[in-house]
Amino acid sequence: MIQEGSSQTRRSLTARCAEVIRFYGPFGFIAFGGPAANIVMLRKTFVVREKWIDDKTFTDLFALGSALPGPSFSQLAFSIALLRGGFIPALLSFILLTGPGAVAMLGFGFGVRRIPLTLPDIVFALFSGLNSAAVGLIIVAAYDLSRKVITEPVTRIAVLLSAAFSTCYQSQWLYPVLMVVGGLGTFGWDSFVRWKEERKLNSKDTTGTMEVSPPAALSSPSSNRSPTPTPAADPQDVEMQTLPGSSAKNNLKDDLPVLQNDSSGLYQRKSADTKDIATAQVSELEPAEAEPEPSQYFKLSVIKGLVISISFIAFLVLAVILRATVLHQRAFSFFVNLLIAGTIIFGGGPVVIPLLRSYTVDPGWVNPRDFILGFAVIQALPGPLFNFSVFLGVLVLPHQPVLGALLGCVALFLPGIAIKVGLLPIYTKWRSYRATKSVLRGLNAVAVGLIFSAIYRLIRVGFISPSEDPAVPAVYASLDADGWWVTITATTFVACEWFNVPAPVAIAGGAVGGIAWWGVTKR
Repeated sequence: MIQEGSSQTRRSLTARCAEVIRFYGPFGFIAFGGPAANIVMLRKTFVVREKWIDDKTFTDLFALGSALPGPSFSQLAFSIALLRGGFIPALLSFILLTGPGAVAMLGFGFGVRRIPLTLPDIVFALFSGLNSAAVGLIIVAAYDLSRKVITEPVTRIAVLLSAAFSTCYQSQWLYPVLMVVGGLGTFGWDSFVRWKEERKLNSKDTTGTMEVSPPAALSSPSSNRSPTPTPAADPQDVEMQTLPGSSAKNNLKDDLPVLQNDSSGLYQRKSADTKDIATAQVSELEPAEAEPEPSQYFKLSVIKGLVISISFIAFLVLAVILRATVLHQRAFSFFVNLLIAGTIIFGGGPVVIPLLRSYTVDPGWVNPRDFILGFAVIQALPGPLFNFSVFLGVLVLPHQPVLGALLGCVALFLPGIAIKVGLLPIYTKWRSYRATKSVLRGLNAVAVGLIFSAIYRLIRVGFISPSEDPAVPAVYASLDADGWWVTITATTFVACEWFNVPAPVAIAGGAVGGIAWWGVTKR
């Protein structure tokens, strides 16, 4: 891969933007199924095929996105483009990724009031087929990432616990708490293992270099002279006798467990002498061996990154104060509401929907029926679920629909992107440190566990059917209500995982399967 800073291989801004258009342009039209499903496409495109980043960087960026507010898929795609081409290509990637779905929701916002109270049954069957295929893609993502992230027992436990807690409980504070506990857990475990191994090394070194005093020579009865003292054995000779057949280095290495993953940050032993042991006890923040970096044009310093993050927090506080004291207009209140939602939401789109309802329906800005219809439609559209903010903006400001759509989109997406841009320089600078690797290993494991919980949640509400109550446009039930939906899910997984069927084709197959189900079951 191209090394950063190589002037001979640096590409122009036009070339980088053209590259982003080439790869990100189709994503805006084919990114169905939600964030966990679309991670499969990103990994196959930018890690496996194009090799823009390596697997370690990909899982780290995904874990960081899961630990920060905002849509994890959009943040991951934005971060890849940011590291690859710089800020302007990354901004272009965001527009390409969100644009098609946002435009569709803008149009739906204009026409939602003309839609009848109940949708045709075939539409619900289509949505159910899309959801079934999306679950299959999410299982592919969880399966593939698990094989990369789970390297030893502690990460297996982290995946299990994060999946269990996020499946059984749902709260705003749960996701960040799980990420923090996972990162600190692997860091503490690695520190304990390193301390234990160093104690073992110290013990072996003390035993191997101990001076052996020979027994006193037996005096002859006819001699009154003291026995001639035997010179102390040379420590090196004793060590070589203690560890026959190989050097101390090799024997100690054989006695200690072999680490499976160099990204764990565990101490790598070089030799058993005291000098090396003292060297190994240097600060946890000593960087590990340098890793080759791909071509990157993101040059923001750590200080500037912190300035961006702090500036955003100050802007948020100022906006809240102005809304409470001076500016009470609906447009500004809507902007601040979505800005707050984008800041405190962890876990992506499915988590933000209830909060958006309370911020728009409860004040009387959006009709409950229109809100539910919009939610049903956006699940069948490509792109992030946060595009729902465009639809809400049109309804909140009916006399200025385009302004409302723009305010909603910017307010909901801005927090996650601003915080991610601010933290990426810190990640880039500290990613090679052992302590950072230990923490990221825990974040990665917890993030994979959250994907497994997303599988469960989507299965619970994947089957959409019309409601008999005119006030409720749709009823959400579990996919296992009909074996056909489970079959679509399993077929999608097998096709994508073992037959390399592209994700868009699998999503289209799910839609066809849903329509086929309607054709067979209609009366």
